[in-house]
Amino acid sequence: MEKIYYFDPASPGFYISPDSPLIPEGSVEIRVEQYMQYAGIAWPENKVLGADSSGLPAWLDAPPKTKQEMIDEAKGRRVNLITEAKDAISLWQTELQLGIVSDDDKANLIAWMKYIQALNAVDTSTAPDIEWPVKPE
Repeated sequence: MEKIYYFDPASPGFYISPDSPLIPEGSVEIRVEQYMQYAGIAWPENKVLGADSSGLPAWLDAPPKTKQEMIDEAKGRRVNLITEAKDAISLWQTELQLGIVSDDDKANLIAWMKYIQALNAVDTSTAPDIEWPVKPE
C-alpha cells in the first residue's frame, strides 16, 4: 500500500497513512519531498516548524527566548562542558593516584582542572552574555 503524507498545521506535525491510524482534521496532504525537507532533520537555527498561509509546512522565525530559557541553556552547556572535561581527565587522575602519571599528563591534568574550576565559576545568570573559558588543548 502506498504511503500518503499529511501535515497538521495546528500541531504542527506529520502523519503517514496507513501508519498513522488517526489523521487530525484539518491536515493537508503533502508530497514526500516536503515531508523529507521538514521531518527528522536538524532544524535551522532560530527557526521553528510551522505552517505557511496555505497550511503547508514552513520554517518560521522562532519567538525570542526568555531570560530563564537562556539561563537554563547556559546551565546545560556548562554541565556538558564539565562532563566532557571530566571524561578527558579520568585516565590522568587514575595514573596520578597510582603514581605513574607522566609530567606532561600531570600538566594536562592541571590545565583541565583549572578549566573545570573556570566553568564552575561561570555566572549563568548573565546569559546570553557569557564569556566561556577556553578548553585546554
